[in-house]
Amino acid sequence: MQNGCNTFIHCGSMSARKRPACASCRDSHVTCEGGERPCHRCKVRGWECVESVSKRKCKAQRISGSTDVSGKTLTTTPPRIAGEYGELRKVPKLEISEPPSLCAVLKKDFEIYVEYLRREGIIFDTNVKSKLDTIDQKIVEMKQFTTPQQKEQLLSDFTKQLSIAIEAARNCQVPTIISDRSVVVHYVNDAAASLLSWSHPLPYRDREAWLHIMSPEMLSFLMENSIRINMECIVDRTVYHRASFRSLDCKDRVYRKCNYAISTKRDLLGLPQLTTLQLLPDPE
Repeated sequence: MQNGCNTFIHCGSMSARKRPACASCRDSHVTCEGGERPCHRCKVRGWECVESVSKRKCKAQRISGSTDVSGKTLTTTPPRIAGEYGELRKVPKLEISEPPSLCAVLKKDFEIYVEYLRREGIIFDTNVKSKLDTIDQKIVEMKQFTTPQQKEQLLSDFTKQLSIAIEAARNCQVPTIISDRSVVVHYVNDAAASLLSWSHPLPYRDREAWLHIMSPEMLSFLMENSIRINMECIVDRTVYHRASFRSLDCKDRVYRKCNYAISTKRDLLGLPQLTTLQLLPDPE
């Protein structure tokens, strides 16, 4: 034997290797004596003595201090360098005592938005109050029949879904905003922060940023979509639309056209709980 850790001796190269056990003896985890065929054990029991089929072993390979893997590309995501918006990439610390899908704050939010649209000359759905009452009543009934253990499970599921969505948005080049059903913004990726000049700390619970960013037409469509997904029982859906937006540092009423997608995730009860908004602006 040669010295050195990189040298291996294969058992298959030994000339005095013992004959493997026959199929019957191998199944019984015993070794044939003498290597004769038929073996003594099979002759005594009157069994058919046949050779066993051995699985082909992989050839041992030389291992050195550094291994060169040819023909394969290892794909890893390089660490991002925290820049102007680096703080927004951190997963915000959650302080939620109740699942967002069970928070009945939808009506109050819509009243603010409807009044804003009215001032902008857009008359929203005249049946909106009746629809919001129906949605709120549905939430109240759900809460009455949800046990503390179920609420804990719903909250755990929300946290898990949020973590998955944030991880996907973190490495996405498309401007992405993640919010819950109560319109609390939980994450803004680098692309969205740069596009919208977003500097608000997260989670963000105010409504002013939404009212500034979205054109009245875009806000109206998002409200209609929100009512629809709260009243319908569609599992997970993505809606595409075209509208206008402006960045938070834009003081004038100058909007930029964009295509955008809204993805909705539901909880274990089928209630919408997480929304992902992605913007694809037109070239300037």
